[in-house]
Amino acid sequence: MPTRRTHLLSIALTPTTAQIVEAKRSGEAVRVVRRSTLVFPKDAGLDAPEVLGKAIAEHLDQQQYDTHHAVMGLCSRWVLARHKQAPPADPDTMRGIVNLQIEREFAGSSSDMVFDYLLDQSTQDEAQAALLLTAVRRSVLQQAEQAALAAGLKADIITTTPLAAAAGHAGTVVSVEQGVASVMRVKDGAPTGFSSCSVNPD
Repeated sequence: MPTRRTHLLSIALTPTTAQIVEAKRSGEAVRVVRRSTLVFPKDAGLDAPEVLGKAIAEHLDQQQYDTHHAVMGLCSRWVLARHKQAPPADPDTMRGIVNLQIEREFAGSSSDMVFDYLLDQSTQDEAQAALLLTAVRRSVLQQAEQAALAAGLKADIITTTPLAAAAGHAGTVVSVEQGVASVMRVKDGAPTGFSSCSVNPD
């Protein structure tokens, strides 16, 4: 659970479904209280966040979920990733390096996107470290926020479902969601590589 809250909803969004888990934390232990899957009505989706929010609210009420604080996860279909190398640097210098990479990789579209990055801390003593740069369209984040608001939820965090699920693991991690698979390289609990492709779950 990526926040300090002890009672939280995790909602993993795909273009057609929401995987929902209610969890409670006690010390280091996390207990799943309930879980369910909402298959979106035909007129619902991130492109109709008000309708989607109402569908989520009805589902939460029917399934008797008991908290309004949520972490929203976006499937990799909405996420772009680039793998780079960066020299060791202090946080301010690293932000400048990341901004330069953004200008190079996303010239002309960076103003329409929101970016984050992960740096392989285990290689900080080397000349170059693995840098994973991720991007999501600003409109997708806004639609997720609007859907949460319409559902009566407080979205504490909006993150990438596969990367969040991979944290804490090691080696190669594969995540399969509705219509898309993500493959991640994880080192010392942190993802250092990420790619995705369309799949047929059947």
